[in-house]
Amino acid sequence: MKNVAVFVPNREQFGNITTQIPMLYAIRKQYPDAHITVYTRSGNSRVLVDAGVADALINYQHWHFMKVLRSLRNGSFDTVFNVYSGSERIHLAVLASGIKRKYAFSDSGLIDKLGLYTRHMLVDKGKQYIALDNLALANAALGTDFDTTIIKALGREAPEEKSTLTLVPGGGAGEFKVWPVENYCEAAKQVFDDAENISRICVVLGPQEAQKAGQVEQLLAEYPYEIVLSPSVNELIDLASASALTLSNDCGPCHIFQMMKVPMIMIWGWQIHPDQCRSPYHTLTNWYQNSDDSWCVFPTESEKRIDTIPVERVTSLSLMQLARNTLTA
Repeated sequence: MKNVAVFVPNREQFGNITTQIPMLYAIRKQYPDAHITVYTRSGNSRVLVDAGVADALINYQHWHFMKVLRSLRNGSFDTVFNVYSGSERIHLAVLASGIKRKYAFSDSGLIDKLGLYTRHMLVDKGKQYIALDNLALANAALGTDFDTTIIKALGREAPEEKSTLTLVPGGGAGEFKVWPVENYCEAAKQVFDDAENISRICVVLGPQEAQKAGQVEQLLAEYPYEIVLSPSVNELIDLASASALTLSNDCGPCHIFQMMKVPMIMIWGWQIHPDQCRSPYHTLTNWYQNSDDSWCVFPTESEKRIDTIPVERVTSLSLMQLARNTLTA
């Protein structure tokens, strides 16, 4: 593989984009000299270039079919990966491109039976963590067996001692995902006071949470803390490598910690509308990667709102996990 094209899903959220990193890094790791071009419909995919897992972006937003096809035919690509599984238009363009090696997954039995891809994986979409679908395709094409923790190599050398409690109070998708920042800080203070293996608290705030920095400063004033604003992917990997435990809700940055399999407490809430309540349980199959040291906290069925989850539940789970860390160290 010398010149690789990769079609990624039509989603602009940071979390979705980061789940493509293990797949891209697997290609990079096996073929360090390959030039990897990501075909995307979102400028936010630039983070893949910034992270070092892609070399170029082609934004084909508003392109018609023939323009996509011409771009593929004129790109001198020898390999193409298509993880934009739901687009028949992109499948057709890839299959008509004349590129020698073509890899894809989808839930289309017809595409699978036609056998036009070099390798097509028939998947039941939404039934496992999305990064695993992406990475499984790379493993099948490359003959490798990587797991999502390979992204660790994109950071600096990991510290010998993991003693940071990292808080990731994101929630750009809506208030139903937001556990109050004062709850995060209170939980962090209790954990710091009761756990012997935590030496500092790190708070990750994205652009939509940046205004909470002053509140965090007041709440954690008597504790050793650091606020990290809008960290890069590589900086998030460094934070994950230093973390003994992460407290987070379902948000974009949490996927770096999930893929690194950092000990983690994830906090979930129901999406509540006037005429309907939507539970978080269906979301887990696609957006949660369970590991030996990962735990989920939900509100009670009667309460449903994320802000009704008491600090004590998060704190007790955190201390239990930190005790497990000590036993397995």
